[in-house]
Formats: sequence, C-alpha cells, structure tokens
Amino acid sequence: MREKAAREMKRIGTSREQQCIQSLHEKFMRTLDLKLQYDKLEKRFLENMPPPSLNVFDKIELHAKGLKKENTYFSSLREQWKNVLRKTKLDLTTLMRQAKLTELEQEKNEYIELLEKYSLSISLRESYETLKHVSETRHHQFAKKKLNFLAK
Repeated sequence: MREKAAREMKRIGTSREQQCIQSLHEKFMRTLDLKLQYDKLEKRFLENMPPPSLNVFDKIELHAKGLKKENTYFSSLREQWKNVLRKTKLDLTTLMRQAKLTELEQEKNEYIELLEKYSLSISLRESYETLKHVSETRHHQFAKKKLNFLAK
C-alpha cells in the first residue's frame, strides 16, 4: 500500500511536488516522534517515575560534619531532603511535559501551514494521505511497544 502510493506520487508528481511531499512527510513524522516523547513523559509522570536524566538529583545528599548519622533529628532532615528532591523531580517532569506539548503544537501548526502552502492536486493528496496513514499506523505500533518501558 505504501509502495503503491509512493509509485503513484513519483509517476504523477513533478520534482517540486515530490520535494514538497518529502518535506511534508518529514514534518508529519516529526510530530509523531514528539507525540511519542510526550506520551513517555506523561506515563513517567503518572507512574511517579521521573525521566532518567533527572536521576542526577539523587546524588545530592544532605551532609552535616558535626552530626552523627544516627542522630534522629538529622535523619528526619535527610528524609525531608529526599522528599523535596522527589517533588522537585516531579515538578521538573511537569515542566518537561509542558515544553514537549508546546513543541508538539508548534510542529502541528507548521505542518498544517505547509499543507495549505503546497496545495497539492487531489490525486497527489490522496496518495500522500495513504502514505501518511501507513506511516502513522506503523509508528503507533512502534510507540505501543516503546510505551511498555515501565512494565519491565
């Protein structure tokens, strides 16, 4: 189905139209990739598991040279410290989600603008829609596998 659509676009499209379709498809695939990244962040947030890049915060520890580790007050402070770091990581994950969502919306808008700008013929648009549908279906299958990363 994908190959048939690609052959059809090559057969009826000019080189300029083919370049337009190529850039449209790249923009569309970028939106799918951003959606997957957003979905991963969303899943991590809902599972209360911030992204691995934020694990660097786990290395920050509370130290007090004059106090022994067995000191109950110091132990309480260390527990509070860990809770603050945990909350900070979740807050940063929220900001990462918002940034990714903004980036995704911008890419979608740029894609729509390109689609309107190029104004492809009906036959080319139909072939492109077929190609887009196949790519989207395959990407969703790939994304489904990728989103099971926390189940392991």
